[in-house]
Amino acid sequence: MSSYNSNANHPSLHFIHSAKFKTAIFCALLHRPLARDEVTRNALLPGILKRGCAKYPSIQSMRLAAEDLYGSAFDARVVKKGERQVIEFFFEAVPGQKDGNFYKGLEFMGECLLRPLEKDGAFLPEIVDGEKENLRLGIAARINSKAEYARFKCLEKMCEGEPFGIPVDGYAEDLYGLTGESLLEGWKNALAGSVIDFFCIGNLDEAELGAKVREIFSFPRSETAAIPAGEIKAAPGGIKTIKEEADATQGKLCMGLRCGVEPAGRRFYALMLANEIIGGGASSRLFANIREKNSMCYSVSSNLYRFKSIMLIQSGVSSDKLEEAAGMITEEIEKIKSGGISQEDLDNAKTALTKKYRGLQDYPAAALDYYASQAMIGDTDSLEDAVKILGDMSLGDVFDSLKSLAVDTVFLLAGKDQGQEQNGKEAAQ
Repeated sequence: MSSYNSNANHPSLHFIHSAKFKTAIFCALLHRPLARDEVTRNALLPGILKRGCAKYPSIQSMRLAAEDLYGSAFDARVVKKGERQVIEFFFEAVPGQKDGNFYKGLEFMGECLLRPLEKDGAFLPEIVDGEKENLRLGIAARINSKAEYARFKCLEKMCEGEPFGIPVDGYAEDLYGLTGESLLEGWKNALAGSVIDFFCIGNLDEAELGAKVREIFSFPRSETAAIPAGEIKAAPGGIKTIKEEADATQGKLCMGLRCGVEPAGRRFYALMLANEIIGGGASSRLFANIREKNSMCYSVSSNLYRFKSIMLIQSGVSSDKLEEAAGMITEEIEKIKSGGISQEDLDNAKTALTKKYRGLQDYPAAALDYYASQAMIGDTDSLEDAVKILGDMSLGDVFDSLKSLAVDTVFLLAGKDQGQEQNGKEAAQ
């Protein structure tokens, strides 16, 4: 990946040249701090900007413009990367058309971002009201998936008081104070003062791409402040345990663990292997011992939040066995930390992760997301580098990565017919 910034006040451009894909992808990423006073506003902006711009003032005209670009795709969303909220705009098209199809798409994106649909210094009220309702419904829908709700509540309680505990889509109660005027002002401020990165992957001429990006995305900029790196915290002395009830036939268990490993460097590769061994798939220790051997749960898996060095273990469990399952998982983690990993475990984990990383190279959007994340943490390892480093890891490396692993928070979601009358009250173990 090549990166450059020809002007201190201009966004950086990162380019991954590849002749492997039929399409090219371009992303614009605006980095914002995860903060209560702007998270909901930022979550609304992608939906509003997709509804029209000065040149294409309706959804229908936007769609017709996209159709003229030979099936090109344009989308926008917000994502959480550690303790930053990223407003992401995405464009995909077939390069090499004789009429400059891809660069016409970049011009289309530029119209949407730089010349949004407004009237009298405000976004149109009917668009704002519609997107506020869409976001309100989306926030309310968190409870619909019990597993997703358990994940959300566990992280919220675990990271209470930390920016990471703020939901990326914001808060329903904050929607009422947002107006067309305040949203447009917020967007202009975000454009002017955010750290902005452009990422592109595809079979394009790098010099031509750079010239087009500078031409299309030329706009006034103010001094930008870098987003601070997410704080890597150690687990507290005690374990927070929260229990709630829900209308569900199956209980949900979610355990948040602090890892204490920085997101860049060899120790994180070792931690990825450890996570794969713990709960990464059908050959993992939790699946083999908690689900298969002891029949304690219906499902169990673990995953990592790289930017915050958090491991999350999720399991579907009978409501009357939630506490027992949490205890067994904690015991299994301690056995693993104390040397309970074989060379066969490590080899299986290497095979699984190597397959995953090589698979990323087959999908341009996945590869682009990988390199964008790498840039955010200042890591220069390519996908090929990652595969090599994983292959070089030893059992000693894996055990070293687990030294600080400790349970921080346990969230139990029980069915009402079997759960105790806790109603979400917190208890300390």
